[in-house]
Amino acid sequence: MSDLSSRVDFAFQHAPTLHSALVSDAFVKIVQGPVESGKSVWLLADMYKQMLTMPRALDGYRRSRFLIMRTTEGELKRGIMRSYADWFPEHVYGSPEGSMPAVHKMAFLDVRAEVEFFAFEEASETALKKLRSTEYTSILVNEGQFVSLELFLAWRQRAGRYPRRLDCPAYDRKKRVSMDMNAPRVNDHWVSLMRGEVPMPADW
Repeated sequence: MSDLSSRVDFAFQHAPTLHSALVSDAFVKIVQGPVESGKSVWLLADMYKQMLTMPRALDGYRRSRFLIMRTTEGELKRGIMRSYADWFPEHVYGSPEGSMPAVHKMAFLDVRAEVEFFAFEEASETALKKLRSTEYTSILVNEGQFVSLELFLAWRQRAGRYPRRLDCPAYDRKKRVSMDMNAPRVNDHWVSLMRGEVPMPADW
């Protein structure tokens, strides 16, 4: 298991920014870069590493559940789900089943993981209602430049809830979110503001 984890660590040895983000133990990780810079692959590698490094539950398995998000179903299927199929081939890991949310259950070595794919276009009451009572280990956001802060925070509240403390006492239950994004089109995007890249509006 440690050998597999090491292989993930060095997957981006020629992309130092992605490598630093991958090995970081920060609870919220946001990678911003140009098109075709490997951000989506980093997102999947980060998820894979979390699968491999989860503490074992009382039944001896490393259990985890992830939610992979994008703003529209079409973009989800054309983008991150295609990359996912390349890196988690069906003949090895099986394939996602069902419509949105599509669910992929994986079992390899001592890992037992579930991955859900879902699209949220806006932070409407209907959309947020779908998140209630859901429980995930971590949230992964693809193309986060299109995501509102309200929706991002709503997703984060669902992280750190699986597996249960009763089943896995060693799990720290931190609210982990990983997000990739291109540079936002507007200067007042919440990520730019929080990073201090642009001045905070005077009326804030």
